[in-house]
Amino acid sequence: MYAVARFLRFASRSALRSSSHTKPTHRVSVLRGIPATRFSSGSGRGSQPARPSAASGIAALLVGAVGWALLGPREAHAEERATQEEPRKISLSEIHEHRRGADALWGFKGDRVYDITDWVPNHPGGDVILRAAGGNVEPYWNIFTIHQKQDVYDILEQYFVGVIDPRDLVDGRVASEQIDDPFATDPERDPRLRKHSDRPCNAETPASELGT
Repeated sequence: MYAVARFLRFASRSALRSSSHTKPTHRVSVLRGIPATRFSSGSGRGSQPARPSAASGIAALLVGAVGWALLGPREAHAEERATQEEPRKISLSEIHEHRRGADALWGFKGDRVYDITDWVPNHPGGDVILRAAGGNVEPYWNIFTIHQKQDVYDILEQYFVGVIDPRDLVDGRVASEQIDDPFATDPERDPRLRKHSDRPCNAETPASELGT
């Protein structure tokens, strides 16, 4: 309703400005000598009362509509930008409280924090998502690289709740010692294994240890 009212005010002012170009001229009746006021549109003839033309009315409405289209959305976008420019600041300690077992499950990526509680039951990978609850999702996404695509990022953004407090960041990022190691609980491997990668561990039994 506010936008409609602004549009009507704008159109009214435009119509008034258009009609203000008509000016009264005074002429004396030759037959009776009685002063008669005529309204002229400026053509100099003055013989017919000037009327607001349909073209000027349409022009005024068009000007009003264009003004509303330009100014109305601009104000709405400004309010939206103001909201986005001031996200909630969340400490790392508060994020860590929202790990597996908590009522609300949070995670972060970069310096952005997400409440993933409602997404957990819908996660295609099942409960493995709980490993990242209360911490950084990126170490796990580096393992399960299927997550590294735009549609996954778009899903995550739906659960955005704030940003990490800048006081908890080092050069704009979370310090490495504050990020959980997804391989910290891995068992110790037999040194005789032929390792292809350490993190995650990918190894095979050497041929000398295989039975014939």
